[in-house]
Amino acid sequence: MSDSGSDQNLGSLGSLVDYPFTLIDVGAQGGINRRRWGKFRNLTVIGFEPDEREFTKLKNTERHRWLQVALYGSEGVFDLNVTRHSSNTSLLEPNLELIQTLNVPLSDFDILRKVPLRCRTLDGLCQENLVPHVIKLDTQGTEIDILRGGGRCLRRSIFAVEAEVEFLPFYKNQALFTDVHNFMSGLGFQLMDYLNPVRIRGREYGSGRGTPSHLLSADALYFKSPTRVVEDLRTTDPSCLTAAVAICAAYDYDDYAQEICHRVRQMVPDLGPQIAHHLRHLKRLPIHKWRRVRDFLTRFKILRSIGKRAKWYLTPV
Repeated sequence: MSDSGSDQNLGSLGSLVDYPFTLIDVGAQGGINRRRWGKFRNLTVIGFEPDEREFTKLKNTERHRWLQVALYGSEGVFDLNVTRHSSNTSLLEPNLELIQTLNVPLSDFDILRKVPLRCRTLDGLCQENLVPHVIKLDTQGTEIDILRGGGRCLRRSIFAVEAEVEFLPFYKNQALFTDVHNFMSGLGFQLMDYLNPVRIRGREYGSGRGTPSHLLSADALYFKSPTRVVEDLRTTDPSCLTAAVAICAAYDYDDYAQEICHRVRQMVPDLGPQIAHHLRHLKRLPIHKWRRVRDFLTRFKILRSIGKRAKWYLTPV
């Protein structure tokens, strides 16, 4: 599968930040997370933001392209519910029956107007020579519809999905976390982490002290399993492995990248030179130095904690 041309291309990549891959940002309010993605020099970003108020703030560059189009589970024209607060705009209507029981401003969910909007599917876009490797979804309740409309892409080139998931139905007829998780698991993706969890209080409790009781949402991070990566490499371009390694590094999962590399080297020997190249770059990551310091400090804290507990138990009453 590996040829001399691809090896030469790899040789031109000085470090992980030179690895090329494509990020699809759906619900692109505010642009990409620059702390995570800004260091990658060959990153291509294609973003979708249907709310005109937010779309006008996004600027196209050579590698960043923004489209005022919505992604959905099917192609066609659907009504976009434009709410008073732009972050609540959705193709779904707000579930006011639930929202009024929680400590959030109801007026933020007022529907100001319904805008007919052209919607595309992820698979439809991929037929136009788009090869995405990571997708970020923040679309207020329609994440699973978009994923279902991108089944072909998810099975082929996409390695990582960062999707906002809800644990409470803020929108009518929306899917919750369990629906998204079951769908992703069925495609061979593993849940890696919950990012940016949001908690909320009941309305009667107001702004009281303590931890808010309701877990509202989080960004669920999924990576394709090593087994599935190996299976996909038998039918896809080896550049997808290069993208997967870079994406792991972006999320600080270099250990997972190494696991994938070792698994691929065992099952697809032709990619040996490419794997060796990736492993060399992974070992140069600064995070390895910090991890050694962290592990040392962690062991020190554990030993100190054990010492305190032992002293407490051994002290006569």
